[in-house]
Amino acid sequence: MITNMTFLLIFSILYIFIMALIYFSKTRVNNTENRAYTFLIIINIIGLILQLCCDFVSAKYDVVPIFISSFCFKAFLVYFIAWANTMLD
Repeated sequence: MITNMTFLLIFSILYIFIMALIYFSKTRVNNTENRAYTFLIIINIIGLILQLCCDFVSAKYDVVPIFISSFCFKAFLVYFIAWANTMLD
């Protein structure tokens, strides 16, 4: 079942891919701020894909095996920890 939230996630993934493509195509100074931003872009792409996966799993929770849904939800929680850790460093 595709909802408005699913469309928002898909367009967010497209937007972050375009933003990452532009960012990685330019030359950068190698400092801590740029390394943190690079890591945040990569984490954000992974997080959006995990959120899309969780959206599909939650819509079909009774059909999807429990280990797949459990892995999806736990990986999404690990994403939050990684993102917060990167922002606080």
